Amino acid sequence: QADNMMSKKPIFLIGMMGSGKSSLALALATALKVPVYDTDLEIEKLTGYSVSELFGEFGEAYFREQEKALIESQPTEDCVVACGGGLPCVDGMIATLLQRGSVLYLSAPAEVLYERIKGSEDRPLLTDYNGFELMLEKRKVFYEQANFIIDARKAPEALLNECLTWLNKGLS
Repeated sequence: QADNMMSKKPIFLIGMMGSGKSSLALALATALKVPVYDTDLEIEKLTGYSVSELFGEFGEAYFREQEKALIESQPTEDCVVACGGGLPCVDGMIATLLQRGSVLYLSAPAEVLYERIKGSEDRPLLTDYNGFELMLEKRKVFYEQANFIIDARKAPEALLNECLTWLNKGLS
């Protein structure tokens, strides 16, 4: 469609834990004056469990079902959605995201991401560095289908400006 792609479509931010999806989502939503959602937080609100508890008590498959239901029930309004790291990688979810909105991949090397998050408590899938690197390799196949890939190592303002520039161009 020729008119500015900001016509009532969510912007989905995807990428590994530590890539800065939540902070960028907030900054972007503020700049665009639209609501912001974080799938992990929304699921915690809906279920009353933390992400770690959901993984622990019900397993990853259950958690992924919650994510899928959440995305599919989301209004296709203008909004920014920070997606859980694994969300685009299961059940054809990347296709669903691309169909429903614009997808932005915050990309960074495994060592940079790992450095940012090691020692954080609430990361149920965080293992050692090798496991993390392996997970990133597996997920990249999905992440790289995004409409736009951005270098997550940049300063927050640079990231925001790059996103806004891309959005203003109208998306392909």
